[in-house]
Amino acid sequence: MKPKYLALLCAIFFVTAIAITGCSTKGLNYEGGIRYFEDGNYVEAMKIFQEISKTDNKYKNRALFYIGECYKFQFKWDDATANFHKVVDADPTTYL
Repeated sequence: MKPKYLALLCAIFFVTAIAITGCSTKGLNYEGGIRYFEDGNYVEAMKIFQEISKTDNKYKNRALFYIGECYKFQFKWDDATANFHKVVDADPTTYL
């Protein structure tokens, strides 16, 4: 194989890998937040979910819900209620 074609092929693979990694980052962050939540590490889970809730993607409403759940398990009822209201206000016609 000629070096020119090999370099082109490597460049294509490199760009493809970057695109795949960039597209899946938000989902991985969401999954990491879920793992922290399930382990009972609500502070770290909330950090991840708060970052996701600032973006506009399909995980935003779910992140708001889990922020409310984190507050609930920490017995911070007012903060939990406020976040659950954000979930309902975001889209009252759908379920998470």
